[in-house]
Amino acid sequence: MAFNLDDYEMVKDRIPLFYQEHDDGRITCDILTENADWVTMKAYLWLNAEEQKNNTPLATGIAREVPGGFIDKFYENAETSAIGRALANFNMFGGNRPSREEMESAQSMQQARAMKQTSKPKPQK
Repeated sequence: MAFNLDDYEMVKDRIPLFYQEHDDGRITCDILTENADWVTMKAYLWLNAEEQKNNTPLATGIAREVPGGFIDKFYENAETSAIGRALANFNMFGGNRPSREEMESAQSMQQARAMKQTSKPKPQK
């Protein structure tokens, strides 16, 4: 799957758009699951503290990351991806729905899989 990373926005560029529209807005994340194989995070967008107290988020986003690839901070990547997905679910994106970080992670995992395939010893006959 070929794609151009320049076609995707970074989450750090989407976050200020949220705060521009919602001065009292909040973004929070929770770890839903974590084990040796992956971490799953859920991000929440809140209008204000009252909405957070009432547990009525504007939008949510979920992301799962696995260790591997060329990016070793998979917890941080899961958090950033979850925030990016929540923002996209709230229609805060300029072009493509996935964030650049999500696409970088996908690219990294593709490259890691390709390297594993080429480095596997060929079976002897």
